[in-house]
Amino acid sequence: MHHLCVKRGLGARITDLDDNEYVDYRLGYGSRDLGLRSSRSRSSRSRGMGVGGVFALSTERELSVAERISKMVPAAELVRFSNSGTEAVMAGLRLARAYTERTIT
Repeated sequence: MHHLCVKRGLGARITDLDDNEYVDYRLGYGSRDLGLRSSRSRSSRSRGMGVGGVFALSTERELSVAERISKMVPAAELVRFSNSGTEAVMAGLRLARAYTERTIT
């Protein structure tokens, strides 16, 4: 068994350094509804990079998406984005501790 190194990807296919082509069943460790190197996602990423990349704070675009989600989902009065499930759980725990006024023991 050898380590697979990706040379490029397009649509649902990836090509390794030896030019062998595979179907990307890993899906980039997340959903890839549009496929690899999609022109739609590329243009969206380019517009996003114009803002400056990734921040530890929210951006105007995140605010507009959060407002849209709140309008579409009545129970989603407050929306918070996170980079991982771990980050989301940790934020939830901090909120629960603040609401219940409990501290870590």
